[in-house]
Amino acid sequence: MEAKIEKISELSKLLSVKTRMSDDLFYLFGKFGNGHLLSRLSLQMTPCLGRVA
Repeated sequence: MEAKIEKISELSKLLSVKTRMSDDLFYLFGKFGNGHLLSRLSLQMTPCLGRVA
């Protein structure tokens, strides 16, 4: 049981890091006006969160 909790904790940390990296990248896309690149990839930024919808 304890090993499963540790694995869940590891996965949670990994997802948290990936989410922060994603948020940072989309912030930079918005900051430098590269949103048109996202539209070419058929992605769309949400205005309030700065994440891809």
